[in-house]
Amino acid sequence: MNAVALEKELTADLEKFSDENVVEAYITAILNLCDKNRKKLEKELLKRKLFLVALERYDIQKTLGRLDSHFF
Repeated sequence: MNAVALEKELTADLEKFSDENVVEAYITAILNLCDKNRKKLEKELLKRKLFLVALERYDIQKTLGRLDSHFF
């Protein structure tokens, strides 16, 4: 009786680790990793964009300030 239960349990474990399930788990893990990396990249790009916008505004203000000082 125990041997039959053990055999059924082993068969169930093997079904969990079938090729299809392993491939599906592997692909899911890769997609999750790609999604996480994409989100990190988007955050980094947003930081850089905000920095460049601030730098551009500073440059414009500095340039306009110089132009104003030349006229007055």
